[in-house]
Amino acid sequence: MEKAIFMPEPEVFLREEYIDDINHIVNDFLKNGYEISAVDASSAWSYYSDSYAAGWLMIYDKTDTFDILKDLFILEKNNSRIY
Repeated sequence: MEKAIFMPEPEVFLREEYIDDINHIVNDFLKNGYEISAVDASSAWSYYSDSYAAGWLMIYDKTDTFDILKDLFILEKNNSRIY
């Protein structure tokens, strides 16, 4: 499994009230071959939502959160960083 590292350094927290959305994000990254933590998933979506002046944007079943969030991460393949 490859690793994705969240680049921005906002306040790190887990939004437990949105655990289903967080699991959706984690699973989208897994489907694309990257492992991220629930805390990074929560922080990344919160960061993304803030860019739209929203506390937390809704995630629907077909929302491709990997495509939305991948640019906020340093993606590593075979211990080499790709951006």
